[in-house]
Amino acid sequence: MDPYSTSLVQCITQPYFSSIPVEPLSRYHPGGYHPVHIGDKFSNGKYSIAHKLGWGSYSTVWLAQDHINSRLVSLKILTAELGVEPREAQILKILPKGNLEGRGNSHVSRLLDRFTHKGPNGTHACLVFDVDSVSVSRLAERYPLGRLPGWLAWEVARQIVQGVSYLHSRSVVHGDLYPGNVMLSSLQNSFADLRLLDQLPRPVRADVHAHYGHQLTKSLPIYVVDSINLPIAFTDKKLHARLIDFGQSFTQGSPPSLIFTPLVFRAPELLLDKDWDCRIDIWALACTIFNLVTGQPPFDSLMPTKEGLVREWIATFGALPEKWSGQIPGKDDSKIEEMNLSDWLRGCYFESEVERKVEFAEEHIEWLGDLLERMMRYRPEERIEAHEVLKHKWFERNWLL
Repeated sequence: MDPYSTSLVQCITQPYFSSIPVEPLSRYHPGGYHPVHIGDKFSNGKYSIAHKLGWGSYSTVWLAQDHINSRLVSLKILTAELGVEPREAQILKILPKGNLEGRGNSHVSRLLDRFTHKGPNGTHACLVFDVDSVSVSRLAERYPLGRLPGWLAWEVARQIVQGVSYLHSRSVVHGDLYPGNVMLSSLQNSFADLRLLDQLPRPVRADVHAHYGHQLTKSLPIYVVDSINLPIAFTDKKLHARLIDFGQSFTQGSPPSLIFTPLVFRAPELLLDKDWDCRIDIWALACTIFNLVTGQPPFDSLMPTKEGLVREWIATFGALPEKWSGQIPGKDDSKIEEMNLSDWLRGCYFESEVERKVEFAEEHIEWLGDLLERMMRYRPEERIEAHEVLKHKWFERNWLL
């Protein structure tokens, strides 16, 4: 959605609005977002805000200067409703901070520091991370029809599989795996370097306005800031992928009652069962790899629904297991063409060759189809494990280098 449309929607449907696309301003209330301004200081002056990196449903993320260590960091400020000991902090606390050679640890976001901050909307947990450049979803937007170059898709897939394998070895389930939670950076550029600030444009600000019948309060920021796209280039084919956002994560054997993974990346048991474990990541990982290679998730529509998603599963993988057959949500008599996953992958990849550059050979796509079918089984116990994924023929080497 373009900035004008976003601000127009905010003006019509929300009590507050601005002229640039930002997080929902209605979420600035007691228990919600903390109002942040450029130059604000945190943790007794250790960190100061330099720019905005992004936002999510339960946090805003800022580029901050660490005055003690003379570096740039990513400062994630969570909504006060999550409390001072949110799930993400608990999960990251049990993961070692150092890079363990060959263990995939480096492909998981590293918690550098944590503290709490009291503001007009409550007390907020604040998490400090390394600075990455761009999410895979945002990067894909720069390419025709959202398809990454083949070598890049393969390399990102390889690295995030390593990250997932590492998490599972520590009995941690990510729970929210999709391209938006995979961050990239270049091995040749340090985003911790303070000199990066000289290369960035000034923050774009916009005043906050109240719609008719509402008034501005101290819960709101005086102005909002547009998110910055950090400069990045992968022409040297040296990149680092890292899994972020552990707000939906849990330890094996202690699943939460609800998980809010994007619908089209959810495993069947998340919709049809009440018992799930690390194997929900394997299904989501398969959907993510499909998305990296083709530019779209395997089950996609403009307005996906649970009912429509289940029908697509049945058209692709056949009838549901008996224990789920009576739990199909809703009824829909429309027909979906039956096609197995490998055929659908081949069709998505090789269609529109003029618009989308085709780099993988038929043989490589056939191997990938075999891998994804092993990862996307209805019964979780039949899916291969993360450490087995990297042993598959498709990952033997980067066929495009």
